[in-house]
Amino acid sequence: MCLYLNRIYKYLPCLAILLLALPVESIAKDEPVKVQNQAESGASQSLVHDINNAPIIDAAALPVTPEDNPASLKSSAPEQYVVQKGDTLWDISSTFLKEPWYWPEIWYMNPQVKNPHLIYPGDVISVFYVGGRPYLTVNSDIRASGIDRLSPMIRGEPIDALQKVIPIQAIEKFLIRPQIVTAGQLEASPYIIGSRDDRLVYGTSDIVYLHNSTRLVEGNSFNIYRPGTVFKDPDSGEILGYEAIHVGAGELIRAGDPATLRLTETSREVLTGDRIISVETADADSDFYPRSTERDITGQVIYLFDAISQVGAYQIVAVNIGKQQGLEKGHVLAINKAGNKVPNPYQKVKTKQENLIQLPSEKSADAIAFRVFDRISYLLILDADRPVQNGDAVTAPDDI
Repeated sequence: MCLYLNRIYKYLPCLAILLLALPVESIAKDEPVKVQNQAESGASQSLVHDINNAPIIDAAALPVTPEDNPASLKSSAPEQYVVQKGDTLWDISSTFLKEPWYWPEIWYMNPQVKNPHLIYPGDVISVFYVGGRPYLTVNSDIRASGIDRLSPMIRGEPIDALQKVIPIQAIEKFLIRPQIVTAGQLEASPYIIGSRDDRLVYGTSDIVYLHNSTRLVEGNSFNIYRPGTVFKDPDSGEILGYEAIHVGAGELIRAGDPATLRLTETSREVLTGDRIISVETADADSDFYPRSTERDITGQVIYLFDAISQVGAYQIVAVNIGKQQGLEKGHVLAINKAGNKVPNPYQKVKTKQENLIQLPSEKSADAIAFRVFDRISYLLILDADRPVQNGDAVTAPDDI
């Protein structure tokens, strides 16, 4: 059908839809590819097929309806993008969207494709439209020119949209260990009181003794921490938690009080007084999408990791926002820098303070929450126009 030239006008909507599923080489590079919705095309079904049994656009499977689609494409957004090795979901979404955290709202996971959440280097991501609103999908059976089809061989190194949201190496050490503990956790945890060889500093393979250890089970492994930075709310001064500095790990070889622990690894010197905390992995995963928060969230940057005065892209900050405020993993937040106060050159007053005008705050960075505790969270800075510092305001992106 759609091939009779004397009836071509009748099938123009159909052709617009079919172009989405054609091989990349078959689509004119300077012409937009648009998929119309059922009302526009006059189709009697919500499933639209191409003549070669290529991917299907199922209007019912769209992540949100066109009316609820909040995303806006960049003026520089391509119609198609070839996934590169090393790309992250944030990289790809930033290529297309003005607000990359709206990726889940427009990402169409084709139900006809096995594992539609997997993206491979060489896959072609295309823009299509429904009801005048943009959506994105991966054409898994279309690969960029110069990149061979690997079927029936196994295609290696997928970019998992759930696991490659951000560079995992930037946050790995923060995912596998608690990093923040409360005063109650510290007081209840066992601690080192000495060693078999009466040493002052302990290392791998040393035998140490623990107190407050009656609940520890022989044969279990434990992390060893040293209390570090005290996190305080910048407004009230209330203690929100303590940084737990990882110094090593060990295996309990004799239960009791005192208990006996063999050090199996050390990342720095282990000292008397260091605390023992069970290995905790319940929250140690990276399965989340970047997304906006529906709550009115406000807070401040209270700590910079591995920095003294300022940080930039792919560095970590702590903020005084957590689960209690409705923050979740994957929420994207804006970090804003307060404007300076400047003198009014035309106003004469008695004091300098009366002459100052407060300039507005400006966004300096986008950041994603990847580890959320009750009252504190870790954010990874995704991009930054200016350095981020302690005291910078943190808000939902739409509150800027």
